[in-house]
Formats: sequence, C-alpha cells, structure tokens
Amino acid sequence: MPIEIKKVDNLPLVIATLTGHVSGEEVEQMYQDTEVLLSDVGDKYYRITDVREADTQFPDFIKMLGSIRQVGKFRTNDPNMKVVFVGNNAWIDNIRTMAQRIGVNMPAFQTMEDAIAYIEIDIAHGTEE
Repeated sequence: MPIEIKKVDNLPLVIATLTGHVSGEEVEQMYQDTEVLLSDVGDKYYRITDVREADTQFPDFIKMLGSIRQVGKFRTNDPNMKVVFVGNNAWIDNIRTMAQRIGVNMPAFQTMEDAIAYIEIDIAHGTEE
C-alpha cells in the first residue's frame, strides 16, 4: 500500500509514510484514517508525512495539492492540525508552497527523529507558527 499510517503512542500524532506512486484517492483515505486514529486525542493534533520514498505522476499530484484546500477536521487545512514533513524532494517544496498560499505553514525535516522532536517541543511549549 502506498500510504501506511500509524498512531504514535502517548502523543496526539500519526505518521503517514508514502511510498511509490500515490494517488489522490489514497491521500483522501489517509485523511479518513487520520480521523479514525486521532478521534480521541483532544483539540490539537499532528501528522508527520514522510515522503522520502514517494513518487507520483503529475495528474495525481495536482489532485493532492487540491486536497489541502479542503476544510474539515483532521485535514491539512484544519487549524488544530499541524502537518510536518520528512524528506527533501519536489513533493515537499510544491506542497509547502501551495499550503503557504492558503496560510498553512508546514515545517520540513530531514529525519523522522527531528520531526518528532519538533512536535514534542511544540506540545510542551504550546507554540504556534
């Protein structure tokens, strides 16, 4: 499966790992899975999206960019959701640019450890960007 999503114990966090070709429909399923996994965590929650091994084609990528504009609980545009990326590729650059245009800031890190450390600090200090 191109997207594997799992809840992190003791944190209001899911990690979505994208591998290979990922379609817009699979990203939609990721949002639904996120809702199920984080339904009882409270008012602030996080998703790390690991795209180090992701690869997709332009039409599906455009669908994914469009999906971040959709408003709803546990979606990228949800004011209580903070999305953090892991990786360094065109996916991150394009998605972050699109998100910034609609006022959503998504930090990116090279490693999973750095991303989790960022989230733990954010939770401990209640910082907002």
